[in-house]
Amino acid sequence: MTLKEAIIKVIDEEGLAELVGVDLMDGVVKKKLDELVLDTNNSIDDALVAMIYPIIKDAVMKFITTELGKLK
Repeated sequence: MTLKEAIIKVIDEEGLAELVGVDLMDGVVKKKLDELVLDTNNSIDDALVAMIYPIIKDAVMKFITTELGKLK
């Protein structure tokens, strides 16, 4: 068994994508962004997070999906 085969068996592709998308992006990055804009009274901060975060998350998830596809 190659290292690549072992990694695929140890790390489920859907599990890794969920770890990055839900646990890291939503649980850490989005949570921190929300905390930062909560401290300001500027509604532009809230709007920027609402506009920018989905784009960043989408880019990260596309990258993860592409890289996981290369492992197959």
